[in-house]
Amino acid sequence: IGTADFVQFNPVLEKTTPVTIELKDDDVVVADLDVFGDRLYLLSAKQNRIIRLQKSGSSYTTPTNWLNDGETVSTAGAFDIDGSIYTLPSEGAINKYDAGAKSDFTIDPFTPSLAGATRLIKNDPTDPLIILNSTTQRIVVLEADGTLRAQYSSPAFAQATDLVYDAATATVYVAAGNKVYSISTLP
Repeated sequence: IGTADFVQFNPVLEKTTPVTIELKDDDVVVADLDVFGDRLYLLSAKQNRIIRLQKSGSSYTTPTNWLNDGETVSTAGAFDIDGSIYTLPSEGAINKYDAGAKSDFTIDPFTPSLAGATRLIKNDPTDPLIILNSTTQRIVVLEADGTLRAQYSSPAFAQATDLVYDAATATVYVAAGNKVYSISTLP
């Protein structure tokens, strides 16, 4: 990317503002991105790294590799941050990282596995993990500790491309085709 110009959307003001992202490498391929606090995190699975950039005015600068040596995110297609970073590798696991090192974290075994899942949401330490797997036409909800809360399936989810979680109402919104579906995840 090098130096790239983006816009940041403020939903409260319904406005966009220009944001500059300065990277050292031109070969970074961004698979996913997230903002946490005043930092922007970029998942570059192709280069096996998560890059952290510090916000400075209307720019994100000073890129640093966030993962410690020996850690791998080369098969991750998505990630999210709640203070810890959770990655979603293509083989169907969820990995958790704290301070750049892999933490001890496992999910309940269930079928079908998460293999092929494309989207992961985990906004707050108390929020569940929400996973979109359009290949298996389902949304998987895991408790924060990795235990299975629920699985929701629908043929409509085969076309799902994104989802968001509203913690205040415990509702998942799923974008599929030209429709948005809502799922209450209250236990």
